[in-house]
Amino acid sequence: MKILLLLSILMAYVASGYAITCTKCFELTSRDPTFPLPADPSLIPCSNPGEMVCDGGVTSCMTTTIITHYSRDAGPLTVMQKARECGPPFAGFLPSGDTCAGEAITAAMTSHIDPNTTVPAGSGLTFEDFEASICSCDSSDRCTPPSAATIGNPQPQGSAITCTKCSEVTSRDPTFPLPVDPTQIPCSNPGEMACDVGVTSCMTMTMTMHFSRDAGPLTVMQMARDCAPPLAGFLPSGDTCAEEAITDVIASQFDPNTLFPPGLGLSFEDLETSICVCDSSDRCTPPSAATIGNPQPQGSAITCTKCSEVTSRDPTFPLPVDPSQIPCSNPVEIVCDEGVTSCMTMTIITHFSRDAGPLTVMQKARECGPPFAGFLPSGDTCADEAITATITRQIDPNTLVPPGVGLTFEDFEASICSCDSSDRCTPPSATTNGYPQPEATTSAVGEEQSITDIRLVGGDSDFEGRVEIEHDGEWGTICDDSWDLDDATVVCIMLGFDGASGAPRYAQFGEGSGPILLDDVLCTGDEATLTDCSHQPFGQHNCGHTEDAGVICYTIDTAMPSVRLIGGSSINEGRVEVLYDGRWGTVCDDYWGPEDAGVACRMMGYDGASEAPGSARFGQGSGPIWLDDVMCSGEETDLADCPHQAFGTNNCGHYEDAGAVCSFTGTSAPTVRLVDGSSDNEGRVEILYGGQWGTVCDDYWGLDDAGVVCRMLGFGGAFEAPGYARFGQGSGTIWLDDVMCSGEETDLADCPHPAFGTQNCGHYEDAGAVCSLTG
Repeated sequence: MKILLLLSILMAYVASGYAITCTKCFELTSRDPTFPLPADPSLIPCSNPGEMVCDGGVTSCMTTTIITHYSRDAGPLTVMQKARECGPPFAGFLPSGDTCAGEAITAAMTSHIDPNTTVPAGSGLTFEDFEASICSCDSSDRCTPPSAATIGNPQPQGSAITCTKCSEVTSRDPTFPLPVDPTQIPCSNPGEMACDVGVTSCMTMTMTMHFSRDAGPLTVMQMARDCAPPLAGFLPSGDTCAEEAITDVIASQFDPNTLFPPGLGLSFEDLETSICVCDSSDRCTPPSAATIGNPQPQGSAITCTKCSEVTSRDPTFPLPVDPSQIPCSNPVEIVCDEGVTSCMTMTIITHFSRDAGPLTVMQKARECGPPFAGFLPSGDTCADEAITATITRQIDPNTLVPPGVGLTFEDFEASICSCDSSDRCTPPSATTNGYPQPEATTSAVGEEQSITDIRLVGGDSDFEGRVEIEHDGEWGTICDDSWDLDDATVVCIMLGFDGASGAPRYAQFGEGSGPILLDDVLCTGDEATLTDCSHQPFGQHNCGHTEDAGVICYTIDTAMPSVRLIGGSSINEGRVEVLYDGRWGTVCDDYWGPEDAGVACRMMGYDGASEAPGSARFGQGSGPIWLDDVMCSGEETDLADCPHQAFGTNNCGHYEDAGAVCSFTGTSAPTVRLVDGSSDNEGRVEILYGGQWGTVCDDYWGLDDAGVVCRMLGFGGAFEAPGYARFGQGSGTIWLDDVMCSGEETDLADCPHPAFGTQNCGHYEDAGAVCSLTG
């Protein structure tokens, strides 16, 4: 199954050609057999040329030939030079097809050639004149010049030099950042490369492009640093920049409109360009303040919901679940890259025809907005029809389903919505969450009387279970079509909880019996009752009890730790984060000391704190800074009981985030246990973190990991490391994922793993261990 993600569509922002293969050779020959020229053994002769794969963006091969005429005592001498190579990356100013450049281009490129460097000094030769041709072709043939006079090119020789290598495109407007191409090396942290033999200078090319738009002017700056092309003889030598004529020839082939997807309301105005060279690996810095490469302002990182799924409306035609994707029924949160200013939800309803009747496939992806999300609307809203059409026209709906299944694409509807925080960016349109919004059959007031009671059944605690509702005196279940965290949140609030941490589907808490009363429930998460949400009429569905919906609820006081440690190298240290108003945030280090850290540590079950580091030792957090000027006496049981500024009131930045190193002895240490096995030496692995027990995901789980757990429990090791919740699915938080122990560690926290609580798993992936009873 190919999951179509918006970012993969938008990130292809600059068109480039695919790699081609060209002939490679270089030779210099004399027409007088009594005056042979020395052969350079490092070069490939054109009598036996090689082939080379060109860099991406190179679209033509090139042959440059020069005939140079000298006078001497023994009579005239003709020297012929030939080079075959990939065309330069900006070869658009050369002719396309199997042809040769005109006189003006050839003259511009050869004007800097010194023919006296072609032959050894002191050989009694006086330069007279030369003829040149520069020819290109679209394949690996020889780009053979049509003139009998052309046999060579001024390919400077010499040992390879090293140049700085980087490429970036940036925006001057922080609300309209541009995507970072992961294949490019940013100029803020450039690399170095050894140039090909014959390259004698490094080059920096910079452009400042000006666009107009409804929101005001936009300036985009592009910079590339690299080895100069092999024909860099037409560029000036030394640490200097090309003159206006040469710069204009190259810049005239550049289309600034290719930097952006079409339809974004940008109109190109003008650009300034500089092309500078230097003789070493320095930056060939342009002398103009207008040139590109200046650091761009970035926004602070935000946190967004992440998930992706494709589902079928027909239960007899299920689509395979991609295990690499995070289902939207159990999403995770991710910290976005710097410069990302909004979260995004993209939903698509695709309609197919088939022999068995119409089929509707629904796709949803929630993610950080792209770095250039300035063209999306700001705030909690959705893109208009023009922007949506611009993006979705790149989509091939046939890739959503396996080939050969007898489906014919008919049409689709899409919505692209954004929000400024980690909420769900729920589309308000008829395609909310990617599904058609059914018409309500009665008024909201009338339907509010239809659900007379609600309960959770089959869970391990009062906080979770299969959702059952009472309607017209009869209890029944809810189908999980389009069921997600927004719907589960409404259920949990109806039951008196603070919210939902999970929205399990596929009868995770067992199959119910009796009628299926609701289907296609589409809540925004703000409703007071399920009857306020869009849904099919009561009793109308296309489901079986294998699709019964469930929820996992929480209350801030009991189901979630109110303090946690993030970013530490072990379980007992990290950046202090507190939960307030349903959101995690940090604590400023103003007045932060051992008494304050000790209170935080005791909240998590430790004995106290051995250290109270500040200045974001464990990394800078994101989101709100909830507390500042905390001044505990050390006797408090909760940070909220200590003197402090009002929640959210501070004069700090995240570079001042406070941390703690907690101390423990004996049984107060964070620990591990095995649950639901048939004996003491086996079970589901659970760890205690932040005062709460949680599970471990089985991604990368193996004997080395299970062995560490078993030795923590006093066993000799492990002889099995089962996954897929063999010992039953846990509840609550999945604390660890991608654990990769070497087997030598004494604690799971010492093994490589993402931050505690960071995972892309469900409890059906809970890891287990079977420990050996002998050493």
